Amino acid sequence: MAWNRGARSEHERRVPTPARHDETPADPFVRHGIDDDLRERPKEEARTDLPARGARVVDRLPELPILPPLRDHRALGDHLRRRGALFSPVVVFGEERLSRGFTVLDGLRLRDGGLPEEGGYVTLDDEALDAAGRRLQREPMTEGKAAAERVIALLRSAGSREARDRIVLWEIVSHMSSPPPVVSERALAEPWTAAGLDPDEASRIAAALRRGERGAGRTGAAEREVRALLADRCLRQAEAATAELPREHPLRNEVSDLAERVASLVRDADLALREGRAEDAARDLAVAVELAVDDERLPLRLGAIPPEPVQEVTARVDGRRVVVTWRPSTSAAGTVSYRVTRRTGSGGSARETPLGEVTGTEAVDDHLCVGGDAHYAVVAVRGGLGVSPEATSTPVMITPDVAEPRTVSDETGVTMSWRPPPEAIRIEVLRGEGTPPHGSSPGTIVVEHDGSRFHDASVRPDVEYFYRVRAVYLTSRGRTRTSQGRVIRVVPGPRAIPVRDLRVSPDPRGFTASWTPPERGRVRLFTDRREPSVPFGSEVDTGPEALPWVPVPGTPVVDADGRARLPLSLPAGVTHVLAVTMAGESTVMGEHVRVTAAPPVTDLRAERFDTAVRLGWTWPEHTATALVSWRPDTPREDELPMSAEEDREVLGTERRSRRRYDAEGGFEARMGAGPLLVTVRTVVSTGDDEALSVPVTVRVPGRVVIDYRVEPAGLLRRERVVRLSSEVSCRMPEIAVVYTPGRIQPHTGERGRVLSVLPARLLEPGERVSVRVRPPREAEPGWLMCFPVEGGEDVRLRQPPVKELRL
Repeated sequence: MAWNRGARSEHERRVPTPARHDETPADPFVRHGIDDDLRERPKEEARTDLPARGARVVDRLPELPILPPLRDHRALGDHLRRRGALFSPVVVFGEERLSRGFTVLDGLRLRDGGLPEEGGYVTLDDEALDAAGRRLQREPMTEGKAAAERVIALLRSAGSREARDRIVLWEIVSHMSSPPPVVSERALAEPWTAAGLDPDEASRIAAALRRGERGAGRTGAAEREVRALLADRCLRQAEAATAELPREHPLRNEVSDLAERVASLVRDADLALREGRAEDAARDLAVAVELAVDDERLPLRLGAIPPEPVQEVTARVDGRRVVVTWRPSTSAAGTVSYRVTRRTGSGGSARETPLGEVTGTEAVDDHLCVGGDAHYAVVAVRGGLGVSPEATSTPVMITPDVAEPRTVSDETGVTMSWRPPPEAIRIEVLRGEGTPPHGSSPGTIVVEHDGSRFHDASVRPDVEYFYRVRAVYLTSRGRTRTSQGRVIRVVPGPRAIPVRDLRVSPDPRGFTASWTPPERGRVRLFTDRREPSVPFGSEVDTGPEALPWVPVPGTPVVDADGRARLPLSLPAGVTHVLAVTMAGESTVMGEHVRVTAAPPVTDLRAERFDTAVRLGWTWPEHTATALVSWRPDTPREDELPMSAEEDREVLGTERRSRRRYDAEGGFEARMGAGPLLVTVRTVVSTGDDEALSVPVTVRVPGRVVIDYRVEPAGLLRRERVVRLSSEVSCRMPEIAVVYTPGRIQPHTGERGRVLSVLPARLLEPGERVSVRVRPPREAEPGWLMCFPVEGGEDVRLRQPPVKELRL
């Protein structure tokens, strides 16, 4: 037990022991400063006199926490110190709100939430944490802000409001326990009453801390020592310190229960080891180590259990280094690290080189020699002691390829140069036609070179060749090993011919580019928002895949006129269309065209309301103005397509902004009653220019108005003549003349009697159609009106004055 006494002495130097002369009885109703005559009187009589002398009588002091309720209590204290906060509620609520008053013995309750009887307390719930987090987001990023965010995260990890209340009480008790015993109870409570803690609760907490110490002399110091040791999870030292406590002291039971739990975990671990359940034993011992960090035997026992091995060890060459990766061990108990070893050679020349011990799942070997075979072994290590079975990778070798290959080709041949690796014993160059070459593949040709350059004049123009340049190394076993090789594609031949007559024209679906195909080479189109800086006819050094422009998808089609055509879909605004000719290794810049594009509207729809027409459409991206025009849709024998309606007379045009369209929910204008062709185009302005999109047209059926009059006729004026006419040419549907009895004017002919039906016919402008009817004679008044029979949706009958309709 010598080590225990030494540790305990160290702790006593950290927590001073109270002086012997300060020992006083621990009677709960005795208060310092009360006259000694009360000490001689009976308790009941003293209870009556104490309040009159300014003292409070407490039957039972509060039970205070001994162990910290938060595992990361040290981290919480560090974050609070960085923030400059007394305790965690300061971070959540602020000092000003806490200064209005709060209590902690029944849970943290702030008094600024309303009347207590109305449930107006503010508590440390999730809503309070969320509000504090939002408030912190408005602060600039500082070390104090980061510390406050971590405090809130620790409080949130507690899981419930009750758990957070226990943390707050422990913070206050821990702070009050730190001053030496000579500090009075009032002095202990003063900082907290100034912070807003209820004075009664502050004095009761201070009394609970101090009265326990004074009741038995050395007992107070021993109790503080045991509390501090348990907070540090020094169980074995706490067991030794309980010797100074009375036999019935509750701390003895706390320490004894904790020691029994650790012993039970050790017994379970021994049983698991005997049954072959190594990981279960490791988990039990890991919990025991956390509960008794000062027990030196427990980490040794935990570390002696081998962890599970790693899986899938892979070694890959990355330039001139080797990267080793693996899947981690499934063992989670204790601290598990990984030891990596490189193995080279075989037999008597075999060597092992430790690369180190890491906690991750990757290690890098920067010192493997070029041409040396090596494989890697990885073992998992628990606590620096227990070692798992090893897992190994497949052998690897560093064989760098040649660097900086450069190729020049024309109709005379192919010239290539490179920089060889200094460790290579020689360079091999293979040529394949149509496909990359391999060492033994058919058609592979070995190309002669001088070690860093060759000129191949045996190639044919416009034929695709692949060259593989690889380095050869001598291994540690005296064998040769080649690198993977650099593969370079070459198509020798004359220089490409640029496109000289690129044209871009609009069409109903967008735009179409056309050009005359050059005699040599393949043409690809590209687009860019900026004007290209490459002049016409110049060579482009990079390949087509590396050009800084957007390629146009699709395959051009050569029409009967000999021009190649390719449809384009261009965004709104200015776009430059570029033609690039590629022939073999030659890439030549051709002509480019500046196009101002206005994409058309989509989903155009129309609805007629008498002479007004309401339109709706979907705006394309990056457009803000539309031009709406309407023309008569007169039937013709030689009907024109809708895209050629520009030749017809324009009845009206109106420009509409997108902002007004959105505000009014569409477009509406009075366009007349006849059938119409309505066209919508988007407008894009670029400086002084203005571009119109292709037209999008919709047909709107006509809404013809037919007037009718009702005139008396006959000798006794009992008959009526109904005359119909129209100002425009239209097809009149069947119209019924209906008599309806009653005082209320009807809106349909459903309740009336049909007196006559005028047949459907073509009605010319100014022509009159009439019919003579004889309404029935009845005692009550009635109405004589006209209604379309069928197909009259596009025709409106305009009524005469009411006096003509009333009978």
